[in-house]
Amino acid sequence: MQLRWQLLSFGYFDRLSYVYQILQNARATTPFASENEINFPQIFEGITARYTCGASQLKEEFAISQAAREALPDPTQFRLSPEHTYLVFAAEFSLSPNNLKVFAHGVGGRNPINPGNRFAYDGESRLDFEYDTEDLYCFFPPDVAWAVNNEEDRIPVRRIVYSERGKNYLLIGVPWRWVREATPGPLIIDPTTNLTASDDTYLYGASNINNSQLFVGKYQCTDKKRALVKFNVCGVGIPTNATILNAQMSLWYYAAEAGTSCGGSQVPTNGWVQAHRMLVPGHEAQATRDVRLTGVNWNTPCAAINGTDALATMESTVQVKQSETGTWKSWTLTNAVQDWLADPNNNHGVILWTPDEDLDGYDMRFRSSEHTNKPKLDVVWSNQPKTLLCDEASLTRPARPMSCGGGP
Repeated sequence: MQLRWQLLSFGYFDRLSYVYQILQNARATTPFASENEINFPQIFEGITARYTCGASQLKEEFAISQAAREALPDPTQFRLSPEHTYLVFAAEFSLSPNNLKVFAHGVGGRNPINPGNRFAYDGESRLDFEYDTEDLYCFFPPDVAWAVNNEEDRIPVRRIVYSERGKNYLLIGVPWRWVREATPGPLIIDPTTNLTASDDTYLYGASNINNSQLFVGKYQCTDKKRALVKFNVCGVGIPTNATILNAQMSLWYYAAEAGTSCGGSQVPTNGWVQAHRMLVPGHEAQATRDVRLTGVNWNTPCAAINGTDALATMESTVQVKQSETGTWKSWTLTNAVQDWLADPNNNHGVILWTPDEDLDGYDMRFRSSEHTNKPKLDVVWSNQPKTLLCDEASLTRPARPMSCGGGP
């Protein structure tokens, strides 16, 4: 799959009238590289851009200086509503092959996006690019923007997918009001790292299970099941002194298994799945119900979640209903990732379990790292004023702006 991207301009987008007003076109600038980073200084006046390449992801950022913020004109000069105007970066994009599907995550699951429609999408959720629901190739996680001098002053980043005359455009931005009123100093937009699981398995029975599935829960005539998932967060492009603003672990929930009756009946359960930080190491090719490593037992079968094998306090919990399969489920691991980054020796991953695991309810079945829909970790971090966007080839071509009436 190829996602081609060319930065065109930045300006104001009025979400009430759907009018885009260009403020500046992208400049042809000379990039410079530093280790795994490529920088594009002053791609706009007072705005710079940077790519950070990791082992399995591309981190991209925009930084807006205080001088650039102060120079922004009032939207009313262009007959735009200040309450509905966003400061956005506009890029043209294309997908190859052309049979790729795009989905946006929402409260009720995933909704298809059809590039080619005039305004195909307007939101803040995760976007998936895939051939089908079992073949994810890449995704855009939810992003945030924040003030460098006050990282609690943050706001979600909005994406708008727009099509005109056979071309697709992506607008990325934040409310103009926030840009003007946020804590003084630089603003950072769109800093995200996406990681895939390095180790995962589930605990069930006396034999090791290491396949494309992760099971949590219990149904009739079976024992309980718990899943182990670990991500390496060091050496993947995140500085060791970074502040982790948000970390979301996402698993593809593909099936719920209630089993067949064996003298009883299914018990209604709530389907809450908790994530707890592991305190001892295990191995995906060795761990079973009884042992975490060959010859080394758990304190109790399937790991003791009491401060010995795993922390008694959960990181987060998510409801995984029996009727809501075919979607991603996400857990917040912000504090855990911060600690793992500070001391990699403490990173033993997390264990997933449900408090209903002793009831004859249902297995919640997720995909493991052996499947194309691998577990993902979206990490939003801050370190220093940085910037985002573009490749060198796109910056050496003349930018083709969208007209202030909304079309290119």
